[in-house]
Amino acid sequence: MCFLILLSAVLIACESTSAIHPNPVSEEQLVALRVEVRRIIRPGCGSCHTTGLRTAKPAALAVFDLAQDDWSAPMTEAELNGLQRRTSDIRDTLAAKVEALVAAELALRSPATESETGGQD
Repeated sequence: MCFLILLSAVLIACESTSAIHPNPVSEEQLVALRVEVRRIIRPGCGSCHTTGLRTAKPAALAVFDLAQDDWSAPMTEAELNGLQRRTSDIRDTLAAKVEALVAAELALRSPATESETGGQD
């Protein structure tokens, strides 16, 4: 019983640590995630979030524009989290792709730790 409690505590600690310092992905992986997530969200979001369409909305395009290759790069943390919330009702495998993209984008924004920079600023 004590082992299970200890294991649970370790898993919870690991989970909360990874949420604070997500693992960054390679540039190639990030590009692939952007392409895949664009394909996933285009049917529901593309009409408002794609420059050049008559249905595009300026407020929506200010958040993200699916016509851009790096469409998710300018999004704020709140906007990325909002995207994840809005897509939470899609199939689990597709939602996992959105979650991976959000984690990758946020990892790019998190400040490097001292160990990653070798103590240099």
